[in-house]
Amino acid sequence: MAIIDANTRNATDHPTAVRLLDIILNDEDISAFFRHFGWKKIAVCGMSRFCKVFIKLMKETDIKIEYIFDKNYQNFSDGKYMGISVIGYDKLNEMELPDMIVVASNYYYNDIVDELIENNVPLEKIIGLNDVIFGMERLK
Repeated sequence: MAIIDANTRNATDHPTAVRLLDIILNDEDISAFFRHFGWKKIAVCGMSRFCKVFIKLMKETDIKIEYIFDKNYQNFSDGKYMGISVIGYDKLNEMELPDMIVVASNYYYNDIVDELIENNVPLEKIIGLNDVIFGMERLK
């Protein structure tokens, strides 16, 4: 079963990886997608390789990543990644939500969205990383 899971994960991640590579190689401004919709403060969840790339691409832009949500938040000894607070989903009930929450995992997307909804995040505040990176092409 582990082989099937690994193959499924690789298959779902391939288009995302290729598109992120194109964004990097073509020096595209990923933050333009958020500005287009008027979103200035975002969060990201699902600490993965894609999440780390996304954070690096967004780091020097005018769009602020306020939080990283992850079920394994305790793995970050200082509670931060690249200066951004990493917190558990259970804290969502105690805070003001950002304009949008980007789910940066393809394989665990549904599980993460379920977790967000269980913690009172409205579906209209959730967007997938693929929606952002492939949506950028449609804004041109």
